[in-house]
Formats: sequence, structure tokens, C-alpha cells
Amino acid sequence: MGVEMVSLPAFMRGNLRTAQERTIVEDSRAADALWRISLKSYDAVFMTTAGVWLAAQTVRLESDNSASSLRDTAGKGPIRKLIIYGVNSHPTVPDVDMQEGYVFILDKDEYHCIDIIKTFGETQGIWEAYG
Repeated sequence: MGVEMVSLPAFMRGNLRTAQERTIVEDSRAADALWRISLKSYDAVFMTTAGVWLAAQTVRLESDNSASSLRDTAGKGPIRKLIIYGVNSHPTVPDVDMQEGYVFILDKDEYHCIDIIKTFGETQGIWEAYG
């Protein structure tokens, strides 16, 4: 039994018939995600909802520099958003541990994870800070 090839249209759409096809696509997309993360990597430390600080994980940070008119309740300032990218389903790299409710400190600003998006090979966290 040889290795089954995945057609390019099926690969692009994520329209996969077998577990082997899904594994091929996940491995490929996880490798792509790891490469993108390595271009601008950051060792992030997250605090869980239970107050436990996790070991550093290699991720990629991207700030959302769009203007925001939303303000914190005390009028501290606009909401700032951050997108944190991590790897999942890579054959040799552990999955990033990032979940809604986690906290992350960057330049004295406290970011809270408000949403997680899991795709083939990559996890994206949407984070917000106020002030």
C-alpha cells in the first residue's frame, strides 16, 4: 500500500475523505504555521483561568492597529487587540496551550483571550487589553 495523494482542489478546500488525507493536510499546514511563526517568534507565558502560569510557548504576535472608539468602563482608553498564532497538530512540536479566559502580559499591558480559532495546523487567539 502506497501513500495516497491528495488532489490540490481537495487540499485547498479542506474537502478530505479519509483520516490519512486529513493527517497529510494537518501536517502540511502545521509545518506552514510553524514556518510563519519562526519568522517573528515570541516566547509567551500565559496564565490559565485557575491562576497557574504555564511554561513559555513559542508563538507569533500580531497587533491590530486599527482605531477603536470603544473604551474601558473607567474611561482608561481604547481597547487594543492582539492576535496570537500557535501551532497545533504538528508531528514534532507540541500544540500551543491557549484558551479563552487566559491572561497574557505584554509591555505591562494585561491582555485577555476572548476567542480561539482552530484551523488545520494552527490555533489563533484573539486577545484584548484596555487602557
